[in-house]
This record gives sequence, structure tokens and C-alpha cells, in this order.
Amino acid sequence: MTSLEERVLMAQQDNAVRDTLLKEYQNFILSTAQKNVHRFVTVEDDEWSVALSAFNDAITKYEEPKGRFLSFASLLIKNALIDYYRSSSRHEQSVNFSALSSFDDRGEEQPFDIATANDPTSDAQWEIESLTTALSRYHISFFDLPKDTPKAEKTRKACQNVFACILSHPDIKESILKSGNLPISRLTEIPGISRKLLERHRKYIIAGVVILSGDYPIIASYIPHKEVES
Repeated sequence: MTSLEERVLMAQQDNAVRDTLLKEYQNFILSTAQKNVHRFVTVEDDEWSVALSAFNDAITKYEEPKGRFLSFASLLIKNALIDYYRSSSRHEQSVNFSALSSFDDRGEEQPFDIATANDPTSDAQWEIESLTTALSRYHISFFDLPKDTPKAEKTRKACQNVFACILSHPDIKESILKSGNLPISRLTEIPGISRKLLERHRKYIIAGVVILSGDYPIIASYIPHKEVES
């Protein structure tokens, strides 16, 4: 039987063999990506594309002295994902989404600027790292939030009402923090809260509850919300 390493060397000269390996090891690629980003990854995610490209690159660069191919591929996938997140952080130093933006005296949106929080000893950097860990428990990525953040002012205000409702009901808040799920049936019993809103902006709402319930005063100041009396 031809070993995997031999097949990889063959794939360097034969695209049909390469394509077969890429399909055959899809689960391995996904699993390796998930282990490195600490959350569930699907073929719809950017991380999948990065990991797949790295696996393909591993086929191209593999040499017998490098040892077991899968170990070599795992290393390249890990390095590619690290580079991807570093690049994303540099490219999106201003995360311009309403979950982390404020408004100046003229009513103009002020983005939360990650560049000002690069000092590892800064409170903002600590909050970002701590929040990233906290959100990972709910399979939510800090940098994925822009996709789930409401853009329309009407929707943003509706989310503010949701935050206020959740924070004023400790049992609902604790349920969300424990399970990472929104009790949609119960929340929709409250006037002004729709199922569509909760489903469409689930990640944004959960992240907002985590931030407003936790020790994140800097980031929390960028989230439009109503003060709730304890």
C-alpha cells in the first residue's frame, strides 16, 4: 500500500492526486483549524480557506526529511492561521461596527481603535484578550461581530431594548451566560422584541450581554445601551 508521504510526493507532480488528497483530508483540515482557533469551523468560514490553502501548500513544500506529512501540514496550518489573524488585526485596526463604536458631540460615529490598545500592559488590551476568551466559550469570535451587528439605527435601538430587558432580569441574564443561548420564546413575550431580531443578531446580543455583565468598562462604553438600575 502506498504511504501518505509517497502519495504527497506523487501529488506534487499530479494534480489529480493532489485534488484527491484535498478532498480526502477535508475533515483533518477542519479539525486542525478548530484546534487552533478553539471554536467550531465549517467550510463557510474564512479559517477553512486559510487552512485548506496551507494544507495545499504543505503538499507542495513537503520533503521526506520533514518527517510525517500530517505533522508538517498541521504546523503549516497553525502558522497560516496565526498570520491570518495578525493580518486581520493590522488591516482592521479600527473595528468599525456599532458594538464597539461611540459617537462624538456632532453625532459622528467613532470606531473602537485596536491600534491604541497594542500595549500588552494596557487595560484595553487586557479587556480584548479577556473578552476574546470569554466569547470563545459561545463560539463567537471578537472579529466576527461586524457581520452580526445591526447597521440601521432603528435596529440598534431595538437591540438596546433587548439589552435593557435581559440585564433587568437576572434569571434571563444568567441563563444566557451559562448556556450561550437566547431564551427566544420568553424574550418574545416582551413587547417590542421580535423573534426575527433575536435570530438575526444573536451573536451581537450575546456578546453585548457578556460585555455589559462583565468587567469590560472600556469596551462597554462603546456599546449603545441603556443604564439599568441594579
